[in-house]
Amino acid sequence: MLLILFNTVELLSIKIELDKTTIILYYIIIYLMKNQIIWVIWLIIYILIFVAYDREPLKYSNKTILDIITYSTLYKILTYIALIIHTFYGIYLTTNFPFVSFMRKYWNYSTFLIGIIVINSLSKKPIEDPEKFYLPPNNLNKKLGFIYLLLIIIPICLKLFLTNSNLCLGLALIYLIKKIINKNYASCLYDLPKTFT
Repeated sequence: MLLILFNTVELLSIKIELDKTTIILYYIIIYLMKNQIIWVIWLIIYILIFVAYDREPLKYSNKTILDIITYSTLYKILTYIALIIHTFYGIYLTTNFPFVSFMRKYWNYSTFLIGIIVINSLSKKPIEDPEKFYLPPNNLNKKLGFIYLLLIIIPICLKLFLTNSNLCLGLALIYLIKKIINKNYASCLYDLPKTFT
């Protein structure tokens, strides 16, 4: 609905004379493409989950939280939970907003399995001795705050304007937690080498 309103304002601002048939066809095309737009956004979120995990410096931290779990394990678990929520959201979209009409309901389980493989390939062994010299990975912590912000805002906008699924809020909540933990990031706080700043 918001997309149609935005496109109406855009049409009016161009001041091109259009006949009623063209305008009606335009709205029909926009309405029919709503599902495809939602699926493109779903794919963007799917990719951003992996990019955020790859750039996360705390996946190298061996420091424990309340002597229970390390930051590296916590971030891996939060990423798995985000993948599970995203898979269920894909199933919800397949049922209510199918990309094509003959789409199977449970095809999204394959995206979850691919996600597990990707996360396991991106996960690294936590650093045991932060006093040693370690070269940080090239893409570490680059634009991570912006990526987390996107992973908070996009699902909330999906909930409010397009799909009305509470799964979006769960995904946004996970990345809000990660953003709060990373807000005051300093390598010394998480027992990481000084080169990881």
